[in-house]
Amino acid sequence: MEEVKSSYLDKRIEAAVLRDDGYVFVFQRARLKVKNELELQVLKDADDVLQKEIEVNDEEVRISVQVPETFVGFSEIKKKNELSRWLFSYQLIKKVQSGRSPRLHMVICPENIVLDSSLTPYFLHYGVRESLPPYEKNPELFLQELKAAVAESIDGQYTFEQYLSYHQTLKLSTSVKRILTAGSLDDLADFVQSHITELEKKERTVIHIPQKKWKRNRYFLFGGLILLVPALVYTLYSLLFLQPREAAYVNSGKAFLQEKYSEVIDTLENENADKMPDVVQYELAYAYFVNEDLSDDQRKVLENTLNLQSDKKYFLYWIYLGRGENEKAIDIARSLRYQDLIMLGLIHYQAEIQSDDSLTGKEKEEKLKPITAEFDEYKRQKEAEKAEKQKELDKELELQKQQEEAMKQQAEKQKREQAAAQAAARKNKTDSKSKEAAKSTK
Repeated sequence: MEEVKSSYLDKRIEAAVLRDDGYVFVFQRARLKVKNELELQVLKDADDVLQKEIEVNDEEVRISVQVPETFVGFSEIKKKNELSRWLFSYQLIKKVQSGRSPRLHMVICPENIVLDSSLTPYFLHYGVRESLPPYEKNPELFLQELKAAVAESIDGQYTFEQYLSYHQTLKLSTSVKRILTAGSLDDLADFVQSHITELEKKERTVIHIPQKKWKRNRYFLFGGLILLVPALVYTLYSLLFLQPREAAYVNSGKAFLQEKYSEVIDTLENENADKMPDVVQYELAYAYFVNEDLSDDQRKVLENTLNLQSDKKYFLYWIYLGRGENEKAIDIARSLRYQDLIMLGLIHYQAEIQSDDSLTGKEKEEKLKPITAEFDEYKRQKEAEKAEKQKELDKELELQKQQEEAMKQQAEKQKREQAAAQAAARKNKTDSKSKEAAKSTK
């Protein structure tokens, strides 16, 4: 059984949504207000074309929903034509208007909606007042959810949650803006209905012919052009772009092999870095790197980022940095999470702003302030890391010193023990000789 990725629905109903042959909503009994299983039987009467089974035990409440095979999920509406999408939206609004109940509370979101072949919507889950989440009605959220669902079904450029929470910052069409600013259910229904009327008028002015015939006529009409246009376009494109570009790539490669890095930069000056082959990107990036003013330590460390096996982002970083596109270079360095590259980009960006004569002193100061703050923060982090490494090194040296001292003491101890053993052996030998001499005398 697979858990459905429906974070919004999970949050609204405080349950896990599982998907197997149908849908299963699993609630933790301890978190529910329901006292008796009979309180939930009202769910079976809501959208009764969806078969529901309710299981209650001490730990869980499981509600299984069986959907007819002909039904599809909300996402399928996006595959329909424009008129069908608007008709579905109108049906959804009408269902919401007519289906409100004092005991049942709708949750309007794509994960909770299925539709039949006539585009009639059905809700998988309802909240039950004082029994099952959501417990209470929230008219404002209810309307916002409906508008977001309608916007996604009609437009589909963004997700349901983006329409719901961020519509004020999104770039929207006039129709979607009108939907999301509707002040009531009736206002929303009137607008959708009027738009459907306009679409139907437009449909009546269009002559519909069988799809096969349309395709055949279209092929006959454009067949010759299809054969000629690509060849003509490619010829023009080759003359104007491909041949000069390929020549630039070849010439820059020759200059690179001769270590004429400034010539590499000049040859590729007008070429789009993103469209260059990896090898050409590497050559240009290395040319900029060689000309970069770096300390020996910096050069030794950063040169490791440049080889033919490196991530393409490293090539683009050095190209953008060399071309003065410092903000792009910094963005790439941030994505790579490479502190040294970020700091180098910030230094270049600071210099760019300071040398920009079109800015006033105050404007420069305002622009430099966040850049300097970010640079100082990375500098502090770097110094802290350096101090931490030095601390670890000192600790290792102290431990090594202690180990050496312990080994020295152990060696001295062994030496003393060996000397004592040798002295004891000599004494025993002397005592034995003395005893033998005494016996001989007797």
